[in-house]
Amino acid sequence: MVQSTETEAVRVLVVTHGGWIREMLSLFENKLSCKFPLEYGTKCHQRLTPNTGIARFVVSFLNGIIIDFHCLELHKKDHLESETNEARSDNEPR
Repeated sequence: MVQSTETEAVRVLVVTHGGWIREMLSLFENKLSCKFPLEYGTKCHQRLTPNTGIARFVVSFLNGIIIDFHCLELHKKDHLESETNEARSDNEPR
């Protein structure tokens, strides 16, 4: 529970199995009324989470109560593209 009425920046990293991530997203969507971008469609928590996929959320509190909860990005995996390209170029014959 947040005790302060001031705005605080908090970062949380969750690393776990995709099934647990899907359950967490279901909780966010169904119990905490998290808003997801329209591009993800409805029931986005039912989509498979890619390995090392990144999701970012903003949660705003007032007096310890969630007043806004929304998703900025979901299942993002473009951070892997540069790694994959580097690995390919390292394995190419010289």
